[in-house]
This record gives sequence, structure tokens and C-alpha cells, in this order.
Amino acid sequence: MEIKRNYDMLDLVKLISSIFVISIHSNALRTISPLANSLVCNGIARLAVPFFFTCSAFLFFKSKTTKEKTIAYSRRILTLYLSWFVVMLPITVYDRFIVPDKPFLRNLLTFFQSIFLSSTFSGSWFLTSCIFCVWLFFFIEKRKIPRAAVIGLCCAAYLFCCLSSGYGNLIPKIELSGVYEAYRALFLSPYTSIIVGASYFALGKHFAECERKNSFFLSVKSTAVCLFASVLLLLGEVYFCKKLSLSATTDCYLMLFPCNAFLFSLAARSKAKIKNALILRKTSTVFFFSHFIWLFCFEVLEWFLKIQIASHFKFLGALALCFATAEIFFALEKTKHFAWIKKFY
Repeated sequence: MEIKRNYDMLDLVKLISSIFVISIHSNALRTISPLANSLVCNGIARLAVPFFFTCSAFLFFKSKTTKEKTIAYSRRILTLYLSWFVVMLPITVYDRFIVPDKPFLRNLLTFFQSIFLSSTFSGSWFLTSCIFCVWLFFFIEKRKIPRAAVIGLCCAAYLFCCLSSGYGNLIPKIELSGVYEAYRALFLSPYTSIIVGASYFALGKHFAECERKNSFFLSVKSTAVCLFASVLLLLGEVYFCKKLSLSATTDCYLMLFPCNAFLFSLAARSKAKIKNALILRKTSTVFFFSHFIWLFCFEVLEWFLKIQIASHFKFLGALALCFATAEIFFALEKTKHFAWIKKFY
């Protein structure tokens, strides 16, 4: 009889990753130490979204891929997208149509472009990319496109995302400004667009195949050593990119991919049993999306009171409010009239 594997560790790491995301957007350590903020919040914490992508792909590809399964997955992600879109609509209107000093029609066209290729509301690009990637790999499987070609395309997409982000200031120096501007005109923000998830989805699919065959390349101990070494290299990369003024943004770095690969390999193979793992999974989703709302509220509070709130207080405040939001959601879902609130996670 086949023993069903539990993946509770994935849910725990997802929760930790969602807290990392809050630290990124609040610059949690900036007031305390700009260097620590760069290394932790814009370095190690950047593993969060790659892990989310890899986890989504791993769980999806663990069993046979069918058109019906792909449609069901897309429908679930779309429901999540629409649920948070409605909640964040006031902030989205402000960010998309009030803040930009551009004609309304231009903003409207950009907004519709964002629906399919980037973000309409904060964080939504992750969901858009998940839908794009799951259909991309469904198409790849059906067309039986050679693995080498898939790996090549994913590597090219990932390298370009890194070039436009962690190494963004190199673009004018290597005379790629024209290519980048054309690319940005289509995808708006290459490092937060639908293509970002492709390489991580490929990784998740690879791990799903390894799990089915029980054929992981490295032992757990070797993987842990590689993770430690790759994290050190990531910190070095982030430090030197900042020191040499290479970074246009801090979203993508080269070492994020191997770091994420080793981290996910350890988490996926863990047999640890965690009580209420499902709650952790749902909480991570609530944290990921709701923190944008609370951080926006802090910005409004700063503007209204004409004060500057320390970044670590923003982080702790947003984290506490996210916890409260999750608790309220979980309490409401148990009531008859609020069962629909499950759509948010």
C-alpha cells in the first residue's frame, strides 16, 4: 500500500515566506541598519516569492496533468484574484488613476494591459503568472517540446529578469536600452510580470518528477550544505550589487534560483508533521495580500499626521494586523453567512 506523504513543512515555510514579504515591502530593518535591510529584506527575504512559485508548481505537477485539472487550477487562482481585487479596488484606483500624472485614457490602457501581463493590484502579478505558467507547461507537455529548449527559454527569461532588476543599471552600459524599453512597453515591469514564474515553475515540475521517482540528486545533508553556501553567495551578490550601484531594483538576483532550489528540496523531503498545517497555508495567503492594505494605511497615517513611522514599527504593526485579519477571516468562515470568505485563500 502506498503511504501518503505529508508536506507540512511546505506550509510552514510558506508562512515564514509571507512574513518575509511583509519585511520586504516595509523595509523592516532600514531604520535600524540600511546594510542589514539590504542583506536580509532585499536578499534572503527575496526567496519568498520563488518558493511560492515552486511550491505551487510542485503540488500541481505531482499528479498527471490534464486539461480539466489545469482549468480547475486556473479557476481557483482567478477566484482568489477577483476576491482580493474587489477588496483592494479603492487602493488600486488611487495608485492607477490618481497618483500617475498621465491622461486618464493612458492610465486606463495601462490598467487593462496589467490585467494580463503584470499587476493590477499589489501582488496580483504572482497570480497572473501562475495561470500563465500552468498553461505554458500544459502546452509544452502536449506539444512535447524538447526539455533542452524549455530549460533554455526559462533560463533566458530568468536572466533577463535579473538583468532588468538586480543588474538593471548595467543595461545602458551594454547597449540593451532599446531592447529593454521595448520589452517594458509590453510587460510594463519585467521583474514583476507573468514571465517571472516560468523558471520557478520548471523547477517545481522537476521536483514533482523527482518525488514520483524518489530520485533526488543530492542527499539531505549535502543539500543543506549547498543551501548554506548559496545563501552566503546570495548575500555577497546583494552586497556587491549595492556597493557597485548595479541594481535598478532588488527583486531578482542570480543566486535566488539555486538558493530556492536547495531550500525547496529540503522542505519537500521533510517528513515533519505540523499541527494545523492547513491553517498555516491559509494564513500565508492572507498575509501575502492583506499586508499591502495595512502598509498603505500606515502611509496614509504618516501623511495625515505629518510624521515618519520607523520601518520596524511598520513591519511589526502590519504583521500584527495581518494576524488579526487572518483570525477574523477564520472565525467568519465558520458562520453560515460568511462561508464565501474562503475564496480569499
